Amino acid sequence: MVPQNYVTLTDPADIKNMEKLIDFLEDNDDVQNVYHNWEQE
Repeated sequence: MVPQNYVTLTDPADIKNMEKLIDFLEDNDDVQNVYHNWEQE
């Protein structure tokens, strides 16, 4: 999957929360794939 629009997060708290969410989803056995439109710098 390739997103049409990317989002850049600049607030350190938002970046930390996004990383935490992605880690949580990847660790969950019920989740097979994680897609996002966050452009990591």
